[in-house]
Amino acid sequence: LKQLEEAIEFFESKLPPSSEIHKVLENVTMIAQRHGLTPKTIRALKCKNENGYIEQPLKMELHGNFNSYYSFLLELEKLDRITKIR
Repeated sequence: LKQLEEAIEFFESKLPPSSEIHKVLENVTMIAQRHGLTPKTIRALKCKNENGYIEQPLKMELHGNFNSYYSFLLELEKLDRITKIR
């Protein structure tokens, strides 16, 4: 039971509190700009509560070339947060 509690604590530490979503949006915007992408829209959508975790979907429209976009995705993968890209 203790191991499960530690595992839950570890994964919860990877999720930002809902009060900090603006920091996540700002971070993603800065990463996009650093790779030469032009953010047209980045906004948080309705939060989803899924089986013990909260998912915060973001809708993004970025303009730039393929190499810039690919570099942006590679940097997103390195973030401490759990990220899923569709």
